[in-house]
Amino acid sequence: MVDSLGEPAILLGHSYGALCALEALLLTRNVSKLVLYEPGIEVAGQEIYSPADIERLEVLLGAGDCDGVLATFMREVAGLPPETVEHAVAARLASAGMRGALHPTGTESG
Repeated sequence: MVDSLGEPAILLGHSYGALCALEALLLTRNVSKLVLYEPGIEVAGQEIYSPADIERLEVLLGAGDCDGVLATFMREVAGLPPETVEHAVAARLASAGMRGALHPTGTESG
């Protein structure tokens, strides 16, 4: 896509998108600037996530506890405050409840 432009592109990527932007550089030279925001890459010798955090998340995921995965990741890995974690889990539960009130056709049940 970048090669179809008439001039060099400026790529901006956040998180996984930052990794995709880096990979794009392997495919084209038509990039004039690259902006990477929080790319999910490890720095040599630095752990991004502790093995204990990963194990805890895997146990929760294996048990089917998606809310536990969300809360644990937000609290333990991202370091978010408890009120933010509670709000995110409550919003997820509310969203799941609303989906449950709909028929597969997208109309209200009842």
